[in-house]
Amino acid sequence: MNNEIKDFIIRYFKGKKLPKLKNETEILEYKYLENGLIDSMGIVDLINSMENRFSIVFSIQNMQDPEFGKVGGLISMVERLRNKLNE
Repeated sequence: MNNEIKDFIIRYFKGKKLPKLKNETEILEYKYLENGLIDSMGIVDLINSMENRFSIVFSIQNMQDPEFGKVGGLISMVERLRNKLNE
């Protein structure tokens, strides 16, 4: 897992009051959409922040992927999108 991406995303969610979780595994499995950590405007802000920071573009399909709703899934998705740019 890319530490730059992981740190950026976890910091983002901590700024949105990510609940205190026991360990990194719980953070990565946390379902931020299902638990209402961010609303629709928060999703727009999050996507915009990641696209600008990592020079990636999210598609509708990316946002509909169930992994998009988990912190760890989102980190993996950003890594895949970034790697596509480097191919």
